[in-house]
Amino acid sequence: MTCYNARVLEEHLDIAVDVIADLALSPKIDPADVEKEKGVILEEIHSSEDTPDDRVHDLFADTVWRGHPLGHRILGDEGTVSAFTPEIVAEYHGRHYVAPNLLLSVAGSFDWDRFVGLVERHFVAAPGRPSLSRAEISPNGGGVFHHVQDLAQQHLCIGGVGLPHEHADRFALVLLSSLLGGGMSSRLFQRVREQEGLAYSVYTYADSYDDTGLFCAAMSVQPENGPRALELTLAEFDRVAQERIPPDELESVKMQLKGSLLLGTETRSTPVGGASHG
Repeated sequence: MTCYNARVLEEHLDIAVDVIADLALSPKIDPADVEKEKGVILEEIHSSEDTPDDRVHDLFADTVWRGHPLGHRILGDEGTVSAFTPEIVAEYHGRHYVAPNLLLSVAGSFDWDRFVGLVERHFVAAPGRPSLSRAEISPNGGGVFHHVQDLAQQHLCIGGVGLPHEHADRFALVLLSSLLGGGMSSRLFQRVREQEGLAYSVYTYADSYDDTGLFCAAMSVQPENGPRALELTLAEFDRVAQERIPPDELESVKMQLKGSLLLGTETRSTPVGGASHG
């Protein structure tokens, strides 16, 4: 997903819709700008490679969805970025920025009829052809993947395929993620960090997409503590599978999630109701 957004006074809503429509439908793809942006993205790639607690999640996704575009790094690599030309960017824009792929949302103080009228006027030029079909998800990346780098810490991810957005059990998975690694009171935080002192950071997350998902527990430890941290994590996974979650613990997790949802509604730019990385 690519998002273009603006925050303006209600009286300037027409300008905001006009500018966003211009950005989305008629971008200026100047050769000099493309070359400049390629340099910026290459620096982003180098920065990402120097940030192991981000890099490990790219490697994890690539392992789970090996062979599928969903597992590819968003930033790409030096080879793909260097090969971009203005013609390639324009061709991509023409294929993907079509009416069936566009979604507009608005929050705050506004008049609905006025907003709809502005959208109809400024987005009428959006091509109406069907969007491209997507590759079928077929997770096949089980096993263990090691990426060796000279670092003071070891960064670990353990998990696998999760649930899509519309799955009936998606809310149960969000609760489970919060129970296991959703904060300082979570089981993994208490077991791995507080009781054993093996990690500074330990958490879980559940990401969902249209037709698949991802569930992951992540932590950063001293290399000699990695095996023990993984052992404890797997033990907590097994305990959840084998034992009934105490009602008071489940209720506490529910209240924590309710609080997060309510606080999220006070920030207009925050998506409400979804689980996300971190």
